[in-house]
Amino acid sequence: MLIIGLAGLAIGVLVASSRVPRMRWIEFFSTLALLVPVIWLMVQMGYNSFFETLTLVVTVLLASALYAGLLWKRENIDPSVTYWKWVWMECVNSRYVRSMYRESRRIDSFQVTPHS
Repeated sequence: MLIIGLAGLAIGVLVASSRVPRMRWIEFFSTLALLVPVIWLMVQMGYNSFFETLTLVVTVLLASALYAGLLWKRENIDPSVTYWKWVWMECVNSRYVRSMYRESRRIDSFQVTPHS
């Protein structure tokens, strides 16, 4: 069970890093492809019950959301938003968070410094 939790944690972190701050499809699908050998290894080791599979899926989703919240907080898009709010927004509507990121980068690029 510990092996399943650690594998889910590692894959969840990789999924989050491929999705934040912008979606990188090749890295995302490569990370998801890691699930195939992990599931094959689970079957070979005898971890093929519904509970173990559910544990893997839940740890992947949980680790992905928690790490994505940390990455969004580091981007400092809106300093008033807490870490847990970033985690919640990543779970509920990650596309909206990425659009906030793109909009903040667009505004930053158009800021003009006054000439002296």
